[in-house]
Amino acid sequence: MADNSGFPYCTKWKNYRYPLTRLGEASQYTYSVTDTGYFDTAPLDIWISDDYFLMGNPDSDIYKVVMTAATNDACLSITRPSVFVDGSTGSTEITAGGGNPLFKLSTTESLNNFDVVSSLANTISSTGNPQTLYTIAPGLHFGFTHTSISPFTTGDYFSWTKMQSGILDGLGKVMDGTYTCWYKVPLESADTVVTEIIPNGIANKSMNIMWNANRHIPKRSATSTNNGQSIILQGSVDKTNWVDVVKLIDDIDMIDTGSGDVQNYMQQAQWDSNALDGDDFPYKRLKFEFEASGDPNDDVDFHPHQFIQVNITPN
Repeated sequence: MADNSGFPYCTKWKNYRYPLTRLGEASQYTYSVTDTGYFDTAPLDIWISDDYFLMGNPDSDIYKVVMTAATNDACLSITRPSVFVDGSTGSTEITAGGGNPLFKLSTTESLNNFDVVSSLANTISSTGNPQTLYTIAPGLHFGFTHTSISPFTTGDYFSWTKMQSGILDGLGKVMDGTYTCWYKVPLESADTVVTEIIPNGIANKSMNIMWNANRHIPKRSATSTNNGQSIILQGSVDKTNWVDVVKLIDDIDMIDTGSGDVQNYMQQAQWDSNALDGDDFPYKRLKFEFEASGDPNDDVDFHPHQFIQVNITPN
């Protein structure tokens, strides 16, 4: 069991974000691309919805997606800036074994598969097709531009760097009273992640909490059924000792129906500061917990460093 807090397990709350935007061709922006094999024909689309890519060293930090050939081609390696892995400098590669890929290309979206053929997403690729996105870092996403489950040869990769501030030129900040943060999905049953303290301007108001507003379906390492996520509002009088005030979302499993329909991957909860179900502490934060089942063999292990966005809008 791991109880995690602080960056890089979660970002600070902030009162702005950027509209989800596809960057288009690299030559139009200030990032640089290297690709091999089939990626030279069908490059990844890069999307942004936040400015966290400016952390670390944007000029040299590397993002890289490496594929391997199979009946369903799979992603066995993702490289991202180390600042989002352990807070250090440079870039870190995360790999997975052949029987346990980070995700597999498929005709359906699931907790193991990545739909490149018949996506139901409302994001549109540079080739004009609905495009499912993968969140590689807070507010930074990629999607495939092809619609085949096995076009790659082993070792084909797409890499990009020089993600500098010029990418944000012309994009207006969205400031509508909503505060956002990103946190890493707890990996194993009984793991928890807590957020930074919710800003005072909204912490003591009634609020609406939206979990996974960017609709990222975290990928897992097995097909076991239990992946229950809970969200708990915690309170404190001294910022040191915390108590659970109320469980806002109780052990919700992301359910894979097997037909491309993953349910419960977005959740919404309300907190009424005048309600009688808890003390109104001066300091509050959210705790995200991977609820353990009675049989640990039924619990899945999520792949690491998958970020979820959480939004809070005061009523």
